[in-house]
Amino acid sequence: MNADLWQYQMIHLSNRGYRCIAYDHRGHGRSGDPGSGYDYDTLSDDLAMVMEQLDLRNVTLVGHSMGCGVIARYLTRHGADRTRRVALGAVEFCDLPPHEIQFQRPLNSP
Repeated sequence: MNADLWQYQMIHLSNRGYRCIAYDHRGHGRSGDPGSGYDYDTLSDDLAMVMEQLDLRNVTLVGHSMGCGVIARYLTRHGADRTRRVALGAVEFCDLPPHEIQFQRPLNSP
């Protein structure tokens, strides 16, 4: 998904003092097309790399459609230490069996 999808929401939130970051999933928008890695494990690892390289903490992750599955997989693979909240819209079911959806710790409440 192209990060430009979020431009109007990001302008609105930035004007209210929030720092907003969006990135293009591999093969979309300004991202390169490596020809592989379009699975939830790799896409969630991409998200983890963005979070780590920018040293993001106490973030609210917002996902739409497949992005919801990426967030779910990110939380199960990398934990919720950097995450404060999650907002999921137009949820797409990912390939996680229900017994695998476990968090290392509960997400903080606001």
